[in-house]
Amino acid sequence: MSILEQEIIQKFQLLDKEAQQRVLSQLNDSTQDDFDFQGWLARVNELQAEVYATQGKDTSIDVVGILRDIREDED
Repeated sequence: MSILEQEIIQKFQLLDKEAQQRVLSQLNDSTQDDFDFQGWLARVNELQAEVYATQGKDTSIDVVGILRDIREDED
C-alpha cells in the first residue's frame, strides 16, 4: 500500500460515520463503469457500414476540418 493510500485511510478514519458514508458513496459513484463498450462498438460499426454504403470504402473524413468548422461556429 502506498503512503498516499495509508494517509487517505487515516484521514477517512477521522471522519464521523455520516461523512464516511458520503465519502464512500462518492467513491462508489466515481468508480462505476457505466460505459457500454460493446454497444458503442456496435454503433460505430453500424455507422461505418452506412458511410461505406453511401460513400464507398475509399472515402476519408476530414475530422480536423470538421472540428475547425465547429470552432468557427462557436466564435
